[in-house]
Amino acid sequence: MQQTEQSKTDWQKFREFEAKKHQEFFKPAYDRLGMQIVWDQASATRAYPYDVIVEQEGQRLTIDEKARDREYGDFLVEVMQCLKTGKLGWIYHKVDKIF
Repeated sequence: MQQTEQSKTDWQKFREFEAKKHQEFFKPAYDRLGMQIVWDQASATRAYPYDVIVEQEGQRLTIDEKARDREYGDFLVEVMQCLKTGKLGWIYHKVDKIF
């Protein structure tokens, strides 16, 4: 599948949306749940199958954050993350939690 200018724009907007939700929603939720972020994808130089590693009560957990821009009334299963590379989605990755 060939990447178009529109798909590049869509991907950039999606990444910006994810970063915004991480700051506005997920980070405060981790604090409320007594979890400390020890690593997050924003500091990574390559892609990982999880977005953050948190520590809670001495236990480390890998978490894949998922957010959508509105309610769709469905259940989304990420089978394929990237159609161009064939990279598999969250359903095939080992993470401790999906949030």
